[in-house]
Amino acid sequence: KYRVMPKDTKFGIATKYGIKVPALESLNPEIKDLHPGMVINVPVIKTVVNDGSVLNEGNAVINKFVNYEVPAKMTMYSLENLTGITEDSLIALNPHIKDGLKLGMNIRIPNSEIGHINVMDSKITGFSNLLDSISNYNPQRFAVMLPLSLNKLGEETSDDALLRKESATRIALDFYSGMTIARDSVQSLGLMVTYDVFDTQKSTSKVNSIINSHDFNSYAAVVGPLLAKNVVEAAKELKSDGIPVISPLTNTDVRLYKNLFQARPDQALLKQKLMDYLVANSEGKNIILVTDSKKPELKNEYLALFPNAKELKPNKDNYIYKQTYINALDSDKDNWVILAVDNEGFITDAISHYSAKAKSHNVTMFGYENYDELELPHMRLGSLKYTYPSINRDSGSENGFSKKYYRKYQITPNAYATRGFDVAMDIILRNASAGNLYDSAMNNGSTSQVENKFNYSKKFMAGYYNESVYLLQYQEDLTIKELD
Repeated sequence: KYRVMPKDTKFGIATKYGIKVPALESLNPEIKDLHPGMVINVPVIKTVVNDGSVLNEGNAVINKFVNYEVPAKMTMYSLENLTGITEDSLIALNPHIKDGLKLGMNIRIPNSEIGHINVMDSKITGFSNLLDSISNYNPQRFAVMLPLSLNKLGEETSDDALLRKESATRIALDFYSGMTIARDSVQSLGLMVTYDVFDTQKSTSKVNSIINSHDFNSYAAVVGPLLAKNVVEAAKELKSDGIPVISPLTNTDVRLYKNLFQARPDQALLKQKLMDYLVANSEGKNIILVTDSKKPELKNEYLALFPNAKELKPNKDNYIYKQTYINALDSDKDNWVILAVDNEGFITDAISHYSAKAKSHNVTMFGYENYDELELPHMRLGSLKYTYPSINRDSGSENGFSKKYYRKYQITPNAYATRGFDVAMDIILRNASAGNLYDSAMNNGSTSQVENKFNYSKKFMAGYYNESVYLLQYQEDLTIKELD
C-alpha cells in the first residue's frame, strides 16, 4: 500500500517502484485520478528468500535475526522496548532466558533493518517498529483534555463519592494512568515527555474556554477530550493552528476537520474485516447463515456475498429447532456458520448445537462480538474456533506494561488504562520517529502496541482515521489467536 503525496504523479510512483504506468494502473483498476491521501497498490520491494532472510531494494541479503549480548541491568521490559516484540516472542526465540536475563547472555533478536517481526509464526508483517527509527529527541509536550469534573468536589462531595457517581471521571483517570506509564517508559529511550492536564468538565463551552485562555502552539498534539462532541469542538478551535487532536475512545466525524485523528476504528471496519476474510477463504465451504428479524440488512449483505448459503431463519413462533441447525451441516465439507443475528437465544442455541457437532463435522463459527456479557462457555467457543473482529485484543497480565502498571498502582490495568498507554505510546513514538504526527501518519504505516493497533489513513479534504482492527479466533486450548 502507498499513500499518495501532494505532488505525486502516476509516472513518478511507477518509476519509484520500477514499473511502467500501465502496470500501476492495472494494480489499481478502480482509480482514474490520484488525490493526496489516497491509498493505492504498489509492488512489494522487500521479499523473503528461501533461507528466511530478506532482500532490500538493492538486492543485498539482510539476515532476519542478529545476535545480541545482554548488557548490565537489562530487564525483560527494556528488551521488549528495544526489540519491539513481546516477552513470549523473545522466549520463543531464546528458551534459555525464560528464567531471566543475565549479564553476557547471547540471544537472538530481530534485525532492526527489517522492521517488526512476528516471531511466533516467523512471518514478516507490515508493522512499523518505531523504536528502530527514533530520530527526533526534542522534548514533547501534550495537552490532555479529560472529563474529570473536579468542579463537583466540595464539602459535601468526597473523592470516593465523585468516582462512584461519575463514570466518565473513572474512565478518564484509568485512561490517564495508562498514559503515565507510557511517559515514564520512554524516558529510558532518551525521550522527555510532559503532559498538561485540563479538566473539560464534560462541557463544550469549557473546552472552548480552555483553548482560548491558553497557548496551545507549544503542544505536539492534544489527547482527548474523551466525549465526541468535545473532541469536535477542540479540533474546530485548533484547526487553523494545525495542532493534531486525537480522539482516543469515541468515534467522531473526521470529515469535519483535517487535524482530527480518530484513534478508535469505526464499527463498519469490523464488519468489513470479517467479510473480507470470509470471502477470501470461502471456496469449498458449506456456509450456514443463522438469521433473525432484527438484522435483515446484515442477512441481505451476506446472501449477496454467498448466494448459495443455507439460510436458517425463525419459524412463525420465532424459534429455530435443533434439527434445523443439524440438518444444515455437510459431513463432506468444512462447515462455516455465520451468526447474522441479534437474538441472544439464537446465539446460545447455535453455539450449543454446533459445538456438539464441531469435531465430527468440522464446524467453524463466525460473529461480530465476543459475547462476553452472555458468559458463554469458552470450551464451546474453542471447539467451534469461534472467530470475530475486535478493536483490541486481550494481552493478559504478563506483558511488560501490565507488570510496570502493577508495580506503580498495585492493581492490574483495565481496558481503559491499557488504551491510554497504547494511544500515548503510539503518538510519542510517532513524533520521535518523524517531524510530527502528520508526517508519521503518512510514512510510518501500521503500528502495534499492547492491545491496540494503529494505521492512520487520511480522508480526502478531511482528517485521519485508524483502519487497523484484529480478527481473533478461539483455539481449543482456550487461547485466542490473531488471524492474518
